[in-house]
Amino acid sequence: MKLRDKLIEETILVPMQATSKESANKELLTHLKSIDILSATVQLFANIIEQENILTTSAGRGIAYPHST
Repeated sequence: MKLRDKLIEETILVPMQATSKESANKELLTHLKSIDILSATVQLFANIIEQENILTTSAGRGIAYPHST
């Protein structure tokens, strides 16, 4: 799977209501679950937060690529 295969209009969430990195991750995961891209979000959210604590996924200017290993 390549990132470009998932970057379709339905998976991009703009504008977001989140005001923190944690709430942005939750908002995005909830959105992806609502459009059937994800089936569960709790463990994935925990994994993303763990990854963020090791190394940020921020690309700058309000853009990030949260991911989990």
